[in-house]
Amino acid sequence: MTASSGNVPPQILKDPGPIQFGVSVIDEGGAFVDAAQRYKVGWWHDGGLKVEASPDGLAWKQLGSGVVLKHNHDINGIWRDHPRQRYIAIASVYTEDPQWIGKRRITFQSDSQDLITWSEPWNILRPDERDEGETQFYAMDGFLQRGDLLIGMVKVLRDDLKARRTRRTLTASGIRRSPGRAMARPGRATVKSFLIAIRSAAPGTHRWVRQNEWKLIDPVSAGHAELYDIANDPFEKRNLASENPEKVQTLTCLLDEWWNARRTN
Repeated sequence: MTASSGNVPPQILKDPGPIQFGVSVIDEGGAFVDAAQRYKVGWWHDGGLKVEASPDGLAWKQLGSGVVLKHNHDINGIWRDHPRQRYIAIASVYTEDPQWIGKRRITFQSDSQDLITWSEPWNILRPDERDEGETQFYAMDGFLQRGDLLIGMVKVLRDDLKARRTRRTLTASGIRRSPGRAMARPGRATVKSFLIAIRSAAPGTHRWVRQNEWKLIDPVSAGHAELYDIANDPFEKRNLASENPEKVQTLTCLLDEWWNARRTN
């Protein structure tokens, strides 16, 4: 690992341990209550998530004894969920399932208060009959936080799609280059056409789902559903729920399906 700050030259750090994949860093900020653990780094090695902490990003100390969250695939990430005062781990698992042939990568989530003791991971992303080909959800990372809402960027993998072979040339620097674009064979890779998230200013008050240009906001208990055409109304000023009851019903069913499966798992 290397570290640099301002005009200070980059420094090669002592490895906290063999780092294989899935490295992520948290900076708690200068006002963090435990200055000795302002910075955290998490990575995958030896069968799961390992974590270390540092006061300055230069000297690191291991948290826990080795692997703190076991999972069998080499992609993971840690994130600080400030509104809920917890840490989140996203972990990739390579597994079999009756819904597909062979093994596929699917995504799990776990929560922790101290980065050492983690909740039992639960599945949050998996392919189903609506996904084309050999769709795999490699992981979810790169979180954006907007108030109480966390938005994760999903990594989608299609092992059944192969890039066409292209002619390679050797440049003067000795780097091999393939001219033109690598084109997938017929049947392009696609990402699911809907995004689901939970907004909980007061925990569990609203759910929402987006499918293409339509976004449905569904109150968990009291209130009325809101439907917006995001393509033509990006600021959600005109509620179209009363004019499109069939679309409201379709998106509510889609949301309920995901919601009930999540609560079951």
